[in-house]
Amino acid sequence: MLPKWRQMPPERRQEIRQKLRVLQNMPEFARNRRLNDPEFTRGMSEADKATLRDLSHMHVGAPDPPGE
Repeated sequence: MLPKWRQMPPERRQEIRQKLRVLQNMPEFARNRRLNDPEFTRGMSEADKATLRDLSHMHVGAPDPPGE
């Protein structure tokens, strides 16, 4: 997960971080509903959606690579 995250361009990481902040304190059922909402993930690639889903289920914020 982290190697893929580190290879993402900064603007994509920022978009995923913003989405993770929205999902952060939601109960799982609400988080899953939001993740499946096309409006919430509009404009995201399938790979970015998968990364968002994986990170959101870890119940942590998006990782920051060293130096950021």
